[in-house]
Amino acid sequence: HTVHLVAFSFLREFGVLLAAILLAGRTATVEEAVDGHSGLVRLSGELWSARALVPGTTFGQGDRVTVVSIDGNTAVVDKEV
Repeated sequence: HTVHLVAFSFLREFGVLLAAILLAGRTATVEEAVDGHSGLVRLSGELWSARALVPGTTFGQGDRVTVVSIDGNTAVVDKEV
């Protein structure tokens, strides 16, 4: 049972790392306003929770943003490059 938990933990961490590598640099569309704390973007056809890289920055619905990194299950975004 412990082996399964360790394997699951490893696979989960690997999945997060893989997502970060594959999604960083991609363009997303804001679905619900994104600020330094929360928001939603559509990224590769899926909805992701998101937050702005720069505190105080806000992106409105329909804005296009660039994914800078993935923090857990949250896309960290900045103005489109």
